Amino acid sequence: ERVQVVVGEGERGAEQERAARTELAERIMRRVTQDGRIEAAPGLFLFRYSSPTGPLYGVSEPSFCVIVQGSKEVFVGEQRYCYDASRYLLVSAEVPAVGHIIEASMERPYLAVRLALDRALVTAVLAEATLDAARSYAAVAAGAVSRLDANLLDSVLRIVRLIDSPRDYSVLAPLA
Repeated sequence: ERVQVVVGEGERGAEQERAARTELAERIMRRVTQDGRIEAAPGLFLFRYSSPTGPLYGVSEPSFCVIVQGSKEVFVGEQRYCYDASRYLLVSAEVPAVGHIIEASMERPYLAVRLALDRALVTAVLAEATLDAARSYAAVAAGAVSRLDANLLDSVLRIVRLIDSPRDYSVLAPLA
């Protein structure tokens, strides 16, 4: 008698997400061999840290940030954002920022990807958004943390894969 095993959509999605994370981790560790960050392609930054760090001070720029391993806390302006491999950070404005890598070790270093966003695109999206005119400028958040789903993670992986084809990166990365 033969037993047929049926894999549910949730299980398949979880397996694809694990595979994407594993590949992203391998690609980052291959490119960033020591603690620090590199600009692997224009506007695409890869990070690796083997211990907690911080505070790191700077000015944020519009960007999309995904953690592959580890966790981080960021203060953007006066807002506190905590995110990890299950959530991403979206920053829409240039404001003072302070970051702390919270979870990182030699065995499981903090690994992350940051994609700088075109300021004109961010401005256009914000202009099209239906913001209540009564809200003050100060009340508009400069960042947000949201759940990272498998499809968005797959897009990040496709962009990171393009690093190996620099000529294709400039054309295809905006589409991914």
